[in-house]
Amino acid sequence: MIIHGFNQNGRSNINRDLKNSYLGREDFNVIIVDWSSLSSYYYGSARYRVEPAGIAVSRFLDFLNVNYTTLQVIGYDLGNGIKHLLIYKKLKTPI
Repeated sequence: MIIHGFNQNGRSNINRDLKNSYLGREDFNVIIVDWSSLSSYYYGSARYRVEPAGIAVSRFLDFLNVNYTTLQVIGYDLGNGIKHLLIYKKLKTPI
C-alpha cells in the first residue's frame, strides 16, 4: 500500500514509480491511497485530516479482509502519519 503526502494525489509520479518498482520484482497487489481531497488544503489543515483518512483506509482494508501482519505500507510526508495510525490501531503496536 502506498499513501501519498501533502498536496499530492494518487496519480503522482512517485506513486507510479513505487508501484512499478514493486511489480517489476514480483506479482504483488498494490493499493495506492488517494486522499487528495483531504490533503490538498494548507498543511496546518491537512494534518488534522490524517486521522479521518486513516480510519477510512482501515475500514477499507477490513472490508478486503487484509492480513495486517503481511501488509507493507509506504507512507511519506503526511501519508506516513496515516501509516502509523494504521499500525497502532490494527496491531496495537506503539509507534
